[in-house]
Amino acid sequence: MTGAPAQRSSRTLVAILVYGGEEFVPACIESVARLVIPGEVDALVLDDCSVDEQWSFGLRAQCAALGVGYYRSPRNMGIPRNMNLALLHGASAAYDYVVIANSDVVFPANLVSGLVSTVQADPAIASVTAWSNQVSSFSLVNLDPAEMLGSRERIDRVSLLLEAHFAGRPVEIPVGVGFCMLVPVAMVREVGLLDPIFGRGYCEEVDWCLRAKEFGYRNVLAPSAFVYHIGNATTKTVGILEHWETSDPANEAIIDLRYPTYRADLTAWDGRTMLEDLRAEAATQLVLAGAREFGYVVEVAAIARQFEQHDRARFVVSPDQRRRRMYAMQGGFEVEMPLDAGSVLDQLERLIGGPPEAVVVRDRSAQSHALVELSHARGVPLIDTYSYPQMAAPPGPAEQIARR
Repeated sequence: MTGAPAQRSSRTLVAILVYGGEEFVPACIESVARLVIPGEVDALVLDDCSVDEQWSFGLRAQCAALGVGYYRSPRNMGIPRNMNLALLHGASAAYDYVVIANSDVVFPANLVSGLVSTVQADPAIASVTAWSNQVSSFSLVNLDPAEMLGSRERIDRVSLLLEAHFAGRPVEIPVGVGFCMLVPVAMVREVGLLDPIFGRGYCEEVDWCLRAKEFGYRNVLAPSAFVYHIGNATTKTVGILEHWETSDPANEAIIDLRYPTYRADLTAWDGRTMLEDLRAEAATQLVLAGAREFGYVVEVAAIARQFEQHDRARFVVSPDQRRRRMYAMQGGFEVEMPLDAGSVLDQLERLIGGPPEAVVVRDRSAQSHALVELSHARGVPLIDTYSYPQMAAPPGPAEQIARR
């Protein structure tokens, strides 16, 4: 008896659009090289005829050494045409999915699994946009991305934590964002290519996604794949935008002409979206995971001072006991969390699984007195910055914890 044939693994092409960018492209190429799985995931750099030909030769050599494909266009085509080159190659080479990405990004190790698991949730999905610190209005904001997300290890950690929580969960958005967007090859056949009317670039993916939406397809965000993004570096390198601009007014006008209700629809969507809840959910998961991994302190302060961002988590409660919220931050992510009816130390120990490294008092109140008593009862180090006179002696270990 013959068994059923083995199911073919899907094939994904990750295409990186390049035009100059010596300061950020090498890190992008190094990160995408880790994603290559022969027969399943390929990476391709599409160099849009960068001005410095010698630099392009060096880029070609880097790609060859890392197992990444490379193609340099004989003339500069602009971003929309370079995107189309990626989509056409994906279709002609029998890929199932194409990821189009800017070159001012660093990819996490789980990029492909996070995006593909999301698109496979619904055959009507036309585009999947990765989550990022800088992805238009859909961003999961980080207060210090260069420091707290500036390495592959940190990006991997954040993205894997988000995938563990959000795996395969698409979130409806009006349009995708081309900084890192997956398109099923089947949708290229259904919807077509990007319109070259957008010249050197900007708004071309908005037009494509709105066209797909008119055909009855969906555009979604994948909160399970987090990509570090410098933001606008590629378009400013190309010279499309000046340093103060965020979009191209002429291309925005084309969108307004073709889709006259788009702005109103966007405003209506923004008013009913649950995106803020999604951000809070993600930030809560990241802060709690960071507290378990790197430790945490509890503070009483009227103002949640944003000191330098560090791995150690901070949970700040107001001296006003009527305020049943606490401000939490870790690794550049921040979120407000509700306070239970009981002790904040009990609540955090349940959530995190262990006591804080210290309790820090920055204001005097009944809340402060209660936490001081609890810290003494539980043997948690206390830093009382509200005490007078200030000690002239060097800070001890507990004080050093509070400053870090």
